[in-house]
Amino acid sequence: FRSHLIRGAIGSDSLYTCSRGAAHTPFRKALWERLSASSLPGARVSLHRASFALARTLVTAAFLCQPLLDTTRSSPARVRVFRAGPALALSTPPLTPASLISVTILFFFLIEQERARLLRGQSVQQVGPQGLLYVQQRELAVTSPKDGSVCILGSDDATTCHIVVLRHTGTGATCLTHCDGTDTEAEVHLIVSSLRPFADHVRGGRLEVHLVGGFNDDRQLSQKLTHQLLGEFDRQEDDIHLMTLCVTELNDREEDEKHFPVIYGIAVNVKTGAICRASFPDRGPEEELRAARTLTGGPMISIYNAETEQLRIGPYSWTPFPNVDFWLQQDDKQILENLSTSPLAEPPHFVEHIRSTLMFLKKYPSPNNTLFPGNKPLLYKKNEDGLWKKISSGS
Repeated sequence: FRSHLIRGAIGSDSLYTCSRGAAHTPFRKALWERLSASSLPGARVSLHRASFALARTLVTAAFLCQPLLDTTRSSPARVRVFRAGPALALSTPPLTPASLISVTILFFFLIEQERARLLRGQSVQQVGPQGLLYVQQRELAVTSPKDGSVCILGSDDATTCHIVVLRHTGTGATCLTHCDGTDTEAEVHLIVSSLRPFADHVRGGRLEVHLVGGFNDDRQLSQKLTHQLLGEFDRQEDDIHLMTLCVTELNDREEDEKHFPVIYGIAVNVKTGAICRASFPDRGPEEELRAARTLTGGPMISIYNAETEQLRIGPYSWTPFPNVDFWLQQDDKQILENLSTSPLAEPPHFVEHIRSTLMFLKKYPSPNNTLFPGNKPLLYKKNEDGLWKKISSGS
């Protein structure tokens, strides 16, 4: 832990700071009661900003927290929680490396568990197309509150995938992307670099990241992606604060001994930064074309120009999808088992979506000349009703 300053998911406000005489919120009170009732080993820990290394520990060792509460009652220790500027400090008797790790994991788990619980507890909002920019798998979009066309970024259908929101609090510039683990290192670099032009020459503010998605899948693909994302954000030179960690185990529900994600989709309000659970009846424009690029292995790309307020699609290229006729002849079970990372957890429309995408690929085995005349992109802009309208083929 390099020092006793553990960068935690507290943020700079006092929402999660408390003392014996200042338990002003239900969460503060519950947190104080759990800490006071537990005879934790001695430690002094200050949590200031997001620790991605600690978050990775949380994902793999969350199960340690309950045993910690259960097995340390034999030697009670007094726990004192107090304000320390923007940080939160816990003070008990002498420090040992083991107790530092234990208290830090427990405290970080309690905070992220509460934040994840609050997000999971929201009702799902059905977001209409007005002012919406829908982001498909392996797509990225970034804009700011100055945008007069797009005010909501959103994505859904994430099972083992993770939806990432990175926001600069000074400018309000917001990036949303749908990651599937294809090339996490390159994707995180693209996410962070996409916000830099909006933050240049701006004093104040910070980068805050929210990670949502995944569940306890049998192949542990969600856990792998969680670790990759946390690791890559931790390696960035920028100072990034982890604000929401509702992933894998913290986004899991069990039904009839089968595991499913609680949250499949989210939307972020670019004006306010508020995040909510969401679904999207309209995933356009050019839903099948964009899905075809993903199914044929296209990399993460940025799809929106916030300066011109235009959605840019293509030009894309792909080779004919192998055995497309064979796959179109298969039943739903075969498609689920072979073309999904989590067959039991997919939303009801998954197979229909895959079939329509395969039909599109059969119709357009090579898109260059047919879909992108002159090898130019398709450009869309919001009209007066807030809906996408094709304006031209770009240059």
